[in-house]
Amino acid sequence: MKGIIAILLVFASCLALPDSAMAAEEKLAELLKEHKANMLELAKLRQKAVSEDEELKALHEQILELHAKMANKLDQKPEIRLLNDKIIGIEKQIEAERAEAEKKSLMKE
Repeated sequence: MKGIIAILLVFASCLALPDSAMAAEEKLAELLKEHKANMLELAKLRQKAVSEDEELKALHEQILELHAKMANKLDQKPEIRLLNDKIIGIEKQIEAERAEAEKKSLMKE
């Protein structure tokens, strides 16, 4: 009798797991949604602060200039240029494959 009760308790706990797993997934989804909304709001507030504050605006312009200088220097390095060219070639192949797949998809309709 005790064995049957133990088996029933284990079975009942197994049935409860999917609900708690679903609740955990729902909570995670809600947290992710809230996080995304807050990140978007933060980005807007930062953008507004930079556009309204002259000191922040000047810092932002300096950062953009430095970033452009760094990018130019990095692009002068042969190994970086080679890998970048390879990536660009792959991206062109991907676009060609996507266009071909879309063309085939349209032909089927």
